[in-house]
Amino acid sequence: MHILIISLPLHTNIGGILQSYALQTVLSRNGHDAIVLNRPFCSKPSVAKVLAKACCRLLKKMLGRETVPLFYDFKHYKEYTVISQHTEAFIEKNIHCRYYKRYTDIREADWDALVVGSDQIWRRNFNQKIENVFFDFAWDWENVRRIAYAPSFGLDTWGYSDVETKNCAGLVKKFNLVTVREESAVGLCEKHLGVKPMHVLDPTMLLDRKDYEALTSEVKEKSDGDMLVYLLDPMESNLVTVKEVSAVLHHKPFYVFSKVNDTSLPLSERIQIPVEKWLKGFQDAKFVITDSFHGCIFSIIFNVPFVVLRNEQGGLARIYSLLSMFCLKDRLVDSVDDLKQLKIIDWNKVNAIREKKKYFALGLIDKILR
Repeated sequence: MHILIISLPLHTNIGGILQSYALQTVLSRNGHDAIVLNRPFCSKPSVAKVLAKACCRLLKKMLGRETVPLFYDFKHYKEYTVISQHTEAFIEKNIHCRYYKRYTDIREADWDALVVGSDQIWRRNFNQKIENVFFDFAWDWENVRRIAYAPSFGLDTWGYSDVETKNCAGLVKKFNLVTVREESAVGLCEKHLGVKPMHVLDPTMLLDRKDYEALTSEVKEKSDGDMLVYLLDPMESNLVTVKEVSAVLHHKPFYVFSKVNDTSLPLSERIQIPVEKWLKGFQDAKFVITDSFHGCIFSIIFNVPFVVLRNEQGGLARIYSLLSMFCLKDRLVDSVDDLKQLKIIDWNKVNAIREKKKYFALGLIDKILR
């Protein structure tokens, strides 16, 4: 089957890149021609558009209502090509993509199935028009199968308007299979969309450790430490906690994140690290500190003991759901004092849960695409 996977744009989000890679790999191994839709995240701006925006900004600046640089678009594009150089190289090498500028450019004749997921693709403020990711562009397509595989709302509260809710409720009833990534999303779908989805694993967990180790085979440099630190929100209090945990556990921390969006830093310090090096970090680590959903996931895949620092802004619903699924809720901590309450992780139990849920999810997908 020719399958189009629709997720968030691939850019510098390593977790987002790897979930698309994993879902495509799983479908391809089952004999399908799976392609990831990759909408331009940062396109080279035309001279005409740049000049028009510059004139508009100049007028606002004269009125005291504008602080954005006149030629911000050119600057942003130039910076982005540098910041994303490693992630773009991984995408180019490992993910089969097709670029569409607009969803309406997608043609029915090209596809046997559409898959939306995973990541926070159903989160309202991550989409200009939320109906797009419920396949509104394909509402009258008769011969295409529609699957939602582990999409996430990101939050445990409903964020759609009444009109959007009505539209999406109508569209989702055309789906052949609806699954979600978080337990809380099951209730949200039942209450607001009128469907009861199944709770499944993030796509990255459908692959095994050896699959990710194959991607790191060319990384010869060993990580500079034995305690991996991956923080989406590296605020001062979290960095202090890292130092405290390091001292208590006698581990040397090494960091696998870049401050991509911190424009106060030199461009060289904002370059996202290679995906392969990020994965190698989990391979080398004896302990992990993270505030990231995918940081938790890869700790589990690589069977590395870990703790999760609370990051309310990142959306805790998805982390609660993941930790609950694997009976690891005690890994969510607020301070170094919580380390005293940690139990030793029973990896045999964790791995058995993952295997069971993996085969359940693969069976669901195979049944629809058979």
